[in-house]
Amino acid sequence: MAGINLFPSDRYNSQTSLFNSISKSSSTFSLGEYGMIRSGAYKKLVKSYYNDSSSKTSNLLSAEQKKANKIEAQNYMTLKSEANNVVKSLSDITSKADELFVTKTEDGKTTFDSDKALKTVKKFIEDYNSLIDSVSESDNTSILRNGVWMTGEVAAYSKSLSEIGISVGSDNKLSVDETDFKKADISDIKTLFSKEAFSFAGSISSKASTIASQSTLNALKLTRTGGSIYSKNASFMAMSTGSIFDSMF
Repeated sequence: MAGINLFPSDRYNSQTSLFNSISKSSSTFSLGEYGMIRSGAYKKLVKSYYNDSSSKTSNLLSAEQKKANKIEAQNYMTLKSEANNVVKSLSDITSKADELFVTKTEDGKTTFDSDKALKTVKKFIEDYNSLIDSVSESDNTSILRNGVWMTGEVAAYSKSLSEIGISVGSDNKLSVDETDFKKADISDIKTLFSKEAFSFAGSISSKASTIASQSTLNALKLTRTGGSIYSKNASFMAMSTGSIFDSMF
């Protein structure tokens, strides 16, 4: 499947030309250009271009297409929510590991509160399986690619997961045998769900975070008129409000 271009060449080249026309051959701002930015003229120029080009694009969209874009954007936001659920459920395990996996020794046997630990692990599995369902229904190349990478990470840890009672199905979903989990070695569970970036929990959390970010960006593209990468305030959407350019305005 061909990759989806998040920055359409015709719009991007037009916007690039606009910015280049301001600084022309100079690679740095002159004092005059800096003054124009501080006075607000630069922002007005970009906003004028954005409003003009986006209104033309908007007129080309049919009511049916706008409705379809809205539904697709909502699907992306659902995907974002599910990905964030995975990140949170893993964080609830790793951040409370000392509490969840605390051990005690009785009659020479080391035990832990398996019921409490099992509850949090089952929540992660539920969130993970829900995310897998949604990713498999997406037609976005980047999201599908990260979904494949995520299931690949799970497959790589399948042997270690099986040792604590968690199995990987042919549909890439997870399930847990409660009896096997409760009998598992607590050190094996702690290793898989440690805070380390390269642990099982760290790897899956990282992929889920990427899917959430990609879903947000795609939803924003669809909800902005004409799919522009610029907001109506002439700010680049992928930047935070604390970016250097936004701070000038």
